[in-house]
Amino acid sequence: MNLRGHRSSKLKNGAFTPDSSPVRGSRTKKASVDKAGPLYDEIRSQVNTNHGEELPCMTNPKVLKPLFRKQTSKWQAIGATYLRKVASMTSEVSTKMLEEVCAELGVQSQTENELGNIIFSFKNAREKDMIGKLQAYFQENSTFPLQTNIKIFTQKVQEAQNLRFQAALERYREHNPPEKFLITIAANGEKHSLESVRPKFSSWAIVDTNNLTELFEQMNPRGVQNTEDEIHDVLKAYYEVSPLPFRSFLCS
Repeated sequence: MNLRGHRSSKLKNGAFTPDSSPVRGSRTKKASVDKAGPLYDEIRSQVNTNHGEELPCMTNPKVLKPLFRKQTSKWQAIGATYLRKVASMTSEVSTKMLEEVCAELGVQSQTENELGNIIFSFKNAREKDMIGKLQAYFQENSTFPLQTNIKIFTQKVQEAQNLRFQAALERYREHNPPEKFLITIAANGEKHSLESVRPKFSSWAIVDTNNLTELFEQMNPRGVQNTEDEIHDVLKAYYEVSPLPFRSFLCS
């Protein structure tokens, strides 16, 4: 996937697809951030292009619309290809059934040809009608505000936020291991025993109120970065739920 500004738009599997939310500063940073980098480049580009009267570190809703358009820019072509394929398959099956019935009943070739032309005309008319409806569907989606009543959208946003929270807490824990705090309250003769009970506290994250600044730095990265992450997560969640009504339209 490669998309930088408006210079290049290489779509994968017919869609400009957001990758998994990058876990900044963790052990998996290189693999995940590099993979999502081009999308973040486009997010920054749209933030700059659609900057309005909002305060710094606030998200302008206009940022999401052009990003989603790029995500779904090949959906119409994919849908049209699917509809044409279904129409052709239906026409071929109908024609084959007609041939077999006519052969069995001894129908004259002229009559069979006329019936075949009716099938062909019906197929063309229905295909044209559905392609037109598909174009209208995408026209509406490209002009109407982004909205959804699918409950799983909120769930997906929350899941992404939880993953970021867990990653931030893990980064804090790595910089501030539990034993760093426990050793300060252990008696001299007990310090060596901490190693033996490590499995009990290895997953702990201990917060010292005197050390809240570092915890805040991990939980809430600099404002611009945090805004980009939020846009990424909302965009990804919206993209993942949007195919549901699209698929219903194709199957209707």
